Amino acid sequence: MPTWSLENSQDDLIWHKASKQTDGSYRVTINASEHKGIKRNYRADAYIVDNSNNRHYIAEKVVAVDYARPSGVLTIENNNTAAGTFDAVVRNIVAPTGLKEVLVPSWSLAGGQDDLTWHKATRQADGSYRVTIKATDHKNSTGKYRADVYIVDNANQRHYVTETIVDVKHNKPVGTISVVNNNKDTGTFDVIISDVYSSKGVRTVQVPIWSEKDGQDDIRWYEATRQANGTYTVNVQATSHKNSIGLYNIHLHYILNDGSRVGVGGTTTTVEFRNAKTKTQTYITNVNSEAGSFYSSS
Repeated sequence: MPTWSLENSQDDLIWHKASKQTDGSYRVTINASEHKGIKRNYRADAYIVDNSNNRHYIAEKVVAVDYARPSGVLTIENNNTAAGTFDAVVRNIVAPTGLKEVLVPSWSLAGGQDDLTWHKATRQADGSYRVTIKATDHKNSTGKYRADVYIVDNANQRHYVTETIVDVKHNKPVGTISVVNNNKDTGTFDVIISDVYSSKGVRTVQVPIWSEKDGQDDIRWYEATRQANGTYTVNVQATSHKNSIGLYNIHLHYILNDGSRVGVGGTTTTVEFRNAKTKTQTYITNVNSEAGSFYSSS
């Protein structure tokens, strides 16, 4: 039984398989929420599939659908052309059957829905719902994006509310620097670079690191290693930086596909090296080659 609303041709066409009832009839329940929540007139056709898998049209019916439909207003804010991000904000929500959560699916129009991502919006103090959408979550596509709004009610039914089109630009190379596994005993830590992007393409991710002590006398340029999940990692050891403790500077650079180098960002972290403080040195003195003796001190 194919059904669709008459509002926008057959853009919401769905084929339903009816279930046989005990009295020999066949029944299927049609939810407006599966048809963009549209009210007004719907058409339902009936087809029979015979034993040779041939489909035969039988009848059709137009039905008027009306119900208390959820609503809300979607606005786009903070469209950042440098970072390739924007905020989808949903306000003035009306949810007759309750409000469990607000979902915002988004995708770029460049490749259909091959980068479709469902975002769960976060409730704000003013009662609105907000989510930040990043080009890095959508294959770094630029151009037109579509963002829809769905409300999930208390019965876990999903209701389409509205949609909009956003023009997304992404000019500046970006990357997110995270410091993890900071081990105070061994003086080691890992640097993770995520959301790596440049419109010119990234050939190499470089991470220069040095301790604050004595300027850049211990600076070392690391080439980050790409991981299966698309992030880049570097393992840093205080022993490679004169066993310095305290503040370390971490910068991020890209070598682009055209061979140029560009600075992307930076952060700092504090390093302790407890084991270094407890290490001792042994000195050999008073060596008597004739007696075969020596004096050892630490």
